[in-house]
Amino acid sequence: MPADTLSTATERLHLIAFDVADDRRRYRLTRLLQRYGERVQESVFEAWMSAAQRGALLSAARGILHSTQDRLVCYALTGDEARRIRTMGCGRPVTPNPDFHLV
Repeated sequence: MPADTLSTATERLHLIAFDVADDRRRYRLTRLLQRYGERVQESVFEAWMSAAQRGALLSAARGILHSTQDRLVCYALTGDEARRIRTMGCGRPVTPNPDFHLV
């Protein structure tokens, strides 16, 4: 099955980045994101999630973020895009979910 046609039950790698103006909201958002993925930079997370998990995360984040002061972006990567990720420097490479296989 092509990577772009994976079922909704399949997990994909998501790149989540945020800019939050308030320390308390930033702390709450960070705690939420840590339940779903791994922090790779100060305000960037990588997470293997299904569409349902992504929906739950974004719904919870909506309750934390201020609509005119904060920003969060969440990119769902296809299998092909996830395979092309390159890490340089001291960062760790993306660790796939052991139950997920890229095709």
